[in-house]
Amino acid sequence: MQKFLRLFAYLIFGAVFLVACDDDDDNDNPSPNPGGGGSTVDLSQGNAGLTVANQTVGGVDLVSIEGEITGNFTIAAGAKYWLNNSVFVKDGATLTIGAGATIYGNPEASGSVPAFLAVEQGAKINADGGNAGGVITLTSGRTLVGGTPESGDWGGLIIAGRGILNTTNGGGGSGIVEGTNLPYGGTDNADNSGTLRYVRVEYAGASITAEEDMNGIAFYGVGSGTTVEYVQVYKGADDGVEFYGGAVNAKYLVITDAKDDQIDYTQGWQGKLQYAIAVTSSQGDNGFECDNFDGGVSNEPFSQPKVSNVTVVNYNNAAGGRGLRLRNGTKGNFHNVLVVDHKTGVQVNGDVSQSFDASGELVFANSVIVGTGTKIDAGDNSKIAIDTTNVTLETLPISISNDFVGVMKSADGAKPVNAKTALDTFFDATDYVGAADPSGATWWTGGWIRSAAGDMIQ
Repeated sequence: MQKFLRLFAYLIFGAVFLVACDDDDDNDNPSPNPGGGGSTVDLSQGNAGLTVANQTVGGVDLVSIEGEITGNFTIAAGAKYWLNNSVFVKDGATLTIGAGATIYGNPEASGSVPAFLAVEQGAKINADGGNAGGVITLTSGRTLVGGTPESGDWGGLIIAGRGILNTTNGGGGSGIVEGTNLPYGGTDNADNSGTLRYVRVEYAGASITAEEDMNGIAFYGVGSGTTVEYVQVYKGADDGVEFYGGAVNAKYLVITDAKDDQIDYTQGWQGKLQYAIAVTSSQGDNGFECDNFDGGVSNEPFSQPKVSNVTVVNYNNAAGGRGLRLRNGTKGNFHNVLVVDHKTGVQVNGDVSQSFDASGELVFANSVIVGTGTKIDAGDNSKIAIDTTNVTLETLPISISNDFVGVMKSADGAKPVNAKTALDTFFDATDYVGAADPSGATWWTGGWIRSAAGDMIQ
C-alpha cells in the first residue's frame, strides 16, 4: 500500500525545497507617508475615529493604527503596519490591503483584550495578494519588540456577516462575537464581506478570558458572496479557522499546527470547501471538529457543509487526536478525504449525528484513512453506517519523519468521486483523494505558506 502513497516533504523540513524566510528582511519598505518630510498627508484617510501615526518599532518603519474605519481605508502594496490595538471596520466601510503588505499585531497591546482586526456586519475587507509572490501577512509583532513569536501573541482576524445561524431553532438567530460587543447573524446566506486571497495569518488566537479565545480567522455568519481562496492560518492558539453559521465557501486552505482544532464549524454552517490541508504537528486536537450547535443539537438549519479533496495529517503529535470529529447533530457530505496517522481517523458522536449517518444525511465516502490507530469510531452507538465499500482503510507500518501531502488515484486502490458531479458546480472535477492532484499543479508552493517548522515552502 505504501507505494500508493506519494510523500512530499513540503510541509515541515523539506530540505532541498524549503527556503527560510525572515520576516525582518532587508526588503525596501514603501514609505507609509508618501508626502515625506513636512507633508500634510492625512494618514487616517478621512477616518476620524482612527488613530494613525508613523512609528518605528524594533528599527522597522511602520504605520501604527488603532480605532475605527468608518469610510474607506487602503493599506498600500508592500506597506508595513502595526496593529497597536484593535481595529474595527464599521458597517458600510471597506478596508483594502495591497499585495505584499504586512500587518503586525502588537503582542503587548494595552487593555484586557488583545489587538485584533474585526470586519463588522455590512463592512468589507478586500485583501488580495494576487499570487503567491504577493501574499499578505498578518503576523505577530513579537520579533520587532524582542522575542520569538508564539501562538496567541495577538487576536487574529474576525469577520462578522449577516448569514443564517441556528442559535434560534428555525434560523434567524444572532450572536455576539467572543470578547467583543459585535453582533453577527441574520437572514442572508449570500452576504458579501469581501475577499481574502493569498493571505497568511500567523501566531493569532489570544485568550480573552479563561473561557473565551480568539481564532486565527473566525467567520461569524459570513455569506457565500465572500471569496476565500489561498489562505493559510499558521500556529493559532485556539482553532485555526472556525465557521459560525452562514454559508461562506473556501478553496485552497491550509491550516498548520493550531493548538486546538485545525478547522471547526458550528451554528448551522452550510458552506463548501475544496482543497484544504490540515496539519496537526507539535500541538492540536482534531483536524476537523464538526458541530451543528451544542446548545441545540436538533436546531435548524442544520450544519450541512459540502467538503471534498482535503488532506488531514497528524505529524509528530503523540496525542494523535481525531482526523474528523462529527458530532452534536451535524449533517454534511465529505468526499475524497485523506486522513493520515491520527489516533482515530473518523469519529461520529451523539445520537443525532449517528442517526444522520445511518439515514445518509451525514456522508463520509470515497476517502482513505491511513495509519495504525482506530479508523472509524462510533462510540457506544450501533447506528454508525459509514459505507466502507467506498472508504479505503489501510494500516501501514510507516514512520513519518516529515509532514506530507499524500495523493491517491483510483488506480492506487482509492475510490475517488468527481466532486463536481457528486456535489455541485462550485467544485472542480477531480479524480483523486486528498488535496493534491498527483498530475497537477502544486498549489501550496511558491512561497506563500509556511511549513510546520516555519520555513517558507517554495
